[in-house]
Amino acid sequence: MRVVKLDGRHNLKGKGYTWAFRFDGYENKAGQVDRLIAKAEGWRYNNTHWGKRQGRHGLRPYWIGVKNESTISMVLLSLKD
Repeated sequence: MRVVKLDGRHNLKGKGYTWAFRFDGYENKAGQVDRLIAKAEGWRYNNTHWGKRQGRHGLRPYWIGVKNESTISMVLLSLKD
């Protein structure tokens, strides 16, 4: 999991998101992050995006967009390892 500042080339930036959580694929922690963001910012239909496949047999990156930078801090502090 990584936190990324989006630029104009990303699909989520065009939808108004400035930050995103990036996962190498859909994993259990991605579901936790998605639920925490929905609780903090309310449910948004277009806050996720599947990226292009990496290599021939690679995983597709999974992105979850965030509009408020404070939500990122709240999610990182709330995650249980």
